[in-house]
Amino acid sequence: MGLWLWQEIQDKNTPVLSVDEVRQRLLTLDRETAPYQIIDGYLKVDLIAEWKIVGT
Repeated sequence: MGLWLWQEIQDKNTPVLSVDEVRQRLLTLDRETAPYQIIDGYLKVDLIAEWKIVGT
């Protein structure tokens, strides 16, 4: 149902980005101060997103 609902409310004027552009934008979100890291994929995946968990 979520996908169907999204299709109904999407803005027709929103530009479509290429796969490479979306990938680059996601990679730029990675920074030392973020509670996560986004890295170039390996093991046959495009990207890897990991949540940084600090143990006590």
